Amino acid sequence: MILAQSNRTGSPVSWNMPQLIEGLDQPEVMPEVNESSLIAEDIDVAEDYSVPYRFAFAHEVNLTLENAGRWTNLPNGDRVWVLLLDCPDAYSMALTFRDVDLPRGARLDIYTPNHQEFLGPITQRGQAMGSFGTAHFRGHQLIVEYFEPYAFRGDGQLKIPFVTEAYRSLEADETSCFSSMNANPNGRELEELTESVVMMLVDHGQRIATGTLVNNSDHDGRPYLLTAAKSLMGMPEEMVFAFHYTDASCMYPYVDGCREWIVSGSRLVQATVGNQLALLELNQLPSGNVVPFFAGWHLTGQSMSDLHWCIQHAYGVEQSYKKYIGVMQPVWTSEGVRHSFTGQHEGATASGTVGSPLFDENYELIGVFVGGNSDCQGQGHDYFTLLKDVWSDLDDWLSPTEITGDRLGGMYYSTPNAELSNPFLAIVYPNPAQEWVSFSWDGREDLGSVEILTLQGKPICSAMNPSQMLDISFIPNGTYIVRLTSASRVKCAKLVIQK
Repeated sequence: MILAQSNRTGSPVSWNMPQLIEGLDQPEVMPEVNESSLIAEDIDVAEDYSVPYRFAFAHEVNLTLENAGRWTNLPNGDRVWVLLLDCPDAYSMALTFRDVDLPRGARLDIYTPNHQEFLGPITQRGQAMGSFGTAHFRGHQLIVEYFEPYAFRGDGQLKIPFVTEAYRSLEADETSCFSSMNANPNGRELEELTESVVMMLVDHGQRIATGTLVNNSDHDGRPYLLTAAKSLMGMPEEMVFAFHYTDASCMYPYVDGCREWIVSGSRLVQATVGNQLALLELNQLPSGNVVPFFAGWHLTGQSMSDLHWCIQHAYGVEQSYKKYIGVMQPVWTSEGVRHSFTGQHEGATASGTVGSPLFDENYELIGVFVGGNSDCQGQGHDYFTLLKDVWSDLDDWLSPTEITGDRLGGMYYSTPNAELSNPFLAIVYPNPAQEWVSFSWDGREDLGSVEILTLQGKPICSAMNPSQMLDISFIPNGTYIVRLTSASRVKCAKLVIQK
């Protein structure tokens, strides 16, 4: 795997030495795509929302540092490899990389010829080499640039096995009956949920599905993403995940203001019995000041009200929602029991909705969209798999600490990547505790705050810049979560209070 984060640090060598790409007039040109044939295939399955939305075609290639592109030797012995790719009729392009092995000091950059869209540098530092995919870059040409220092000349390698071109625009007006999340009338609670819903780019960048970042009972910010099993087309480590895509300006995300919301790579943790849902663990989460929300969940098939929300990335556009005002009922299908709604609705689902979360009136995740064929006129059905029906396959990961009851609250978690790559060494003692609890940590950073939460995620108390002791005399007996936060790291631990 590769932790291919879209951070911009410095510029590619050629941007300061334009002679490196001058005369690069022999691009690797991809064959012409039979657009009409592909669209005809799409029309045949247009009413089957159980598969990700296809908008692009992946050319299978075998481009390496040895058989493609152009090398230029620099005066100091360093060298630069530049590859120009061209899909003449493409709306946009994406790439898949495999066998990536970058030596120390090397860097890999991908960008458009006008330098407006940019991914990189991808380097050895702090990153595991292997495979990754990219999101789409606007336009029909893309440049891949690899810089290799003299000390490690010949040590680097990479392969591009797929060059993907979009044969239809994601800006197409197919969403007239969609309800944009930017116009949602339900305030902060629903806005929080938008920060947990993720657009998934799968199948070498050919298709789009939806997933949800979910909380677990350890409250440790582990980046679990729940989706439909049929969303998993292609290798999980090559999938791309776009967070907080609520504005059309981030349709092509490798621009300032959007780039930090994109991450690449995951691993499959679990697929539920019957291949209904799938749980992924992302390689990492968005960087910088981006703070994603981990959705809470509720194991229920009933609701106190008839109001539910499905938040989606149908057709690969910015987030929209479908609101259900009616009764949820079980439906028996050839693939097992599903749940659907009768009654009124607002908005619509479509291709690309697969994997989208279903939230109840308390804004807790209760199910996942697995298929359907509804339309803007209210005809057809939407089908959901409920968490409670597959919970025995998910509870080891989403409820590693046993909780009382059937629900867990959501949370923001601000420093997950640092914690995953640079563990925060901290001890909470005594444990079990009675009146006071103390903390010991590695001292690399000052302890900024301490929180005590119920196992459901409800805050009990907190302290900023705490001393090494915290009064817990007013907290009833039970098991709780202690969350310690420093400037860049977080540590969660279980605490038993027993008086």
